[in-house]
Amino acid sequence: MQKLTMLNCSFFQLLAFLQGLFTFYHEGYELAHEFEPYKQQLQFNLQNTRNNFVSTKQEVEKLMNRIRSADQDYKPPGQWTMEGFLYVQEKRPLGCTWTRHYCTYDKGSKTFTMSNTENKSAGKQNGLVSNQPETFKLKSCIRRKTDSIDKRFCFDIEVVERNDICRGTLFRPLQFFCKVRHGVMTLQALSESNRRLWLEAMDGKEPIYNLPAILSKKEETYLNEAGFNFVRKCIGLVETRGITTMGLYRIGGVNSKVQRLMSTVFSSKAPVDMELDPEMWDNKTITSGLKNYLRCLSEPLMTFKLHKDFIMAV
Repeated sequence: MQKLTMLNCSFFQLLAFLQGLFTFYHEGYELAHEFEPYKQQLQFNLQNTRNNFVSTKQEVEKLMNRIRSADQDYKPPGQWTMEGFLYVQEKRPLGCTWTRHYCTYDKGSKTFTMSNTENKSAGKQNGLVSNQPETFKLKSCIRRKTDSIDKRFCFDIEVVERNDICRGTLFRPLQFFCKVRHGVMTLQALSESNRRLWLEAMDGKEPIYNLPAILSKKEETYLNEAGFNFVRKCIGLVETRGITTMGLYRIGGVNSKVQRLMSTVFSSKAPVDMELDPEMWDNKTITSGLKNYLRCLSEPLMTFKLHKDFIMAV
């Protein structure tokens, strides 16, 4: 009897174990079935993340290669003296825009041609349909002052005004004038070396800087005590409050303020160790005044006398 009782207890324990095991698996199955949509969504998100990472990585590598090869974005001279992409500044009612054009230049005939490569969807611009390249006769080319415009690698070309005349036939004696763009145009190259090639092809010249009236005297165009003090004060003020400013020495100040700064500092009544008031002069005025003063010097900082020594050191 005792053995039968122990056998019954063993069966009940086995039955309870199997019941618990089956219940556990059933609940697990139900739970897995309930979370199946979340699992699929997570798997889908992981796959998308992987695909986006791969595509973004390829795009970044492509942009990095394009940045490294920016100097080679122009075509080597073929039948043209120079050709490649340039950005043309166009004035609009609400400001200026930069439009990319493919430009060619023939030095023999001084012919400059450009074609707009950023056409609008309908092919219309300012109400006109014009996809034909524009051709001009080049008159002069001058490198743009870096502090006169909020863009780098710019230069100005002056083209000769020209009117295209379209005449009718004997039976339709009509004629009309189609004036093309003329005057001075501002162009932006892709890089500094690219601008140098365009200037060399067009016989470009350096800009002429006007000397302030206070520096028109010959003795003022040499580095003296007042000049050294002015340079030190400007650099110290810039390092104190503007060293983290983007484009600090590239963005030019207002010309009238720069001239007033130069006149104030180099006035005959001004002390040699004159302090610059940070409340009166902003960073752009200080940096433009410093660059203007260095341009007015009769001799560069790396003097002509030491030029050969610097070249030998290089």
